[in-house]
Order: sequence, then structure tokens, then C-alpha cells
Amino acid sequence: MRFIRIQQGWVVVVACIVLILGCTGGCTGESAPADAAEDSSGSGVGLGDAGGSGLGVPADRSLTLGEYIKAGMPAYDREWSGEDMARAAVVLTGIAEKDPGHLPRYESEKSGELFGRLTEPGLGMYRDRSLPVQSRIVDLLTYMESTNPILKLYYAAAVEKQAVGGSELVEVMGAQLRVVVVMMELLDAFYQPLTRTIRATVFGWMG
Repeated sequence: MRFIRIQQGWVVVVACIVLILGCTGGCTGESAPADAAEDSSGSGVGLGDAGGSGLGVPADRSLTLGEYIKAGMPAYDREWSGEDMARAAVVLTGIAEKDPGHLPRYESEKSGELFGRLTEPGLGMYRDRSLPVQSRIVDLLTYMESTNPILKLYYAAAVEKQAVGGSELVEVMGAQLRVVVVMMELLDAFYQPLTRTIRATVFGWMG
């Protein structure tokens, strides 16, 4: 069931990528009014535009780092475990329900450090070979599952509410891809010994 939920999360990732690529060339199925489709300079309004301003980057209404910590977010100055990311997903969901514009923003003076922790995970603990590979896989599964609701929050905030920009959505998707790379490394490390054992057993039978 956990793998099924992960696969469902990747459907959202693919949908976001398709949407963003499509919008770069105009993604509406109907012709938009000229005054809404273009700004005064004649350029199209893209993903993340705030109020049809044509700027492409909604105003930064994110909270301060202290406010996020007070709301229950894990410390942003250390690597996060699966439990930390799960906690972050719950807290951010509560924040977005009140105002999606309060989500952490990319390179924000107020919340950029926290957004960086969300999207540039160190993941060093998952590459620590002194820890059992099975336990690292289990914890990283929790981490991966928790990134899915966060992606959905930013998708809704960027595409439906125009409360954050397209850059935030792209960065969150990129973070998921980085986590997948580490997961593939762990699965490879887990299955290699099993493969060698199976081969040795088969060759022993043939022997």
C-alpha cells in the first residue's frame, strides 16, 4: 500500500510538469480576452502571476522563521528525518488552509531558509552506511510519502490560488526527484546482496 501511495504522488508530479510545460506556450483550451491574456507590453501572463499583473511572481506573504517554528515546524538548520518531514506536511497543511500565501517561498528573505530545507534536503543520514539499509529505506519511505501532500499544497497555491509562484512549484518537484535518486541507491544496496545469494544458490544447484 505504501508503494501505491507513492505512485499516486508521482502522478501529481507528472501532471505538474505537463501543466508547466504546456503553459509556457499557452495552455488554455479557449481563447482568452485580449486584455486578460496580455499585459500592456503584449507578453502573456504565465503561471504564478498575481492578479493579472504580468509580473509572474506573487507578493511574498510568507511568515517569518520564528512564526513557522511556533506553528510546529521542525528546526530548519539541520537535516530532516521522515518523521520531521511528516510533521512539516501537517503544519504546512494547516497553514495553507488558512492562507496559502503564508507558505514558505523560494529565496524569500523571511522564509527562504525553511523553503530551502524543504527542497534541498541533505539526506546524508540515508547514505550513512553505518546504519542498517532496511531502516534507512523505511524512514525514507515516510519522507517520500510526506513530500506528496506538500507538493499538492504548492500545486494548489500556485495554479489554483496564484498565491505562490511557479518557481516554488518547480523547486518542490525537483526535491522529490532528488529523494527518488537516494531511494534508488538504497534499493540497489538492499537487493545486491540478495541477488548475489540467489545466484550463488542457483549455481550451487547446477554445480
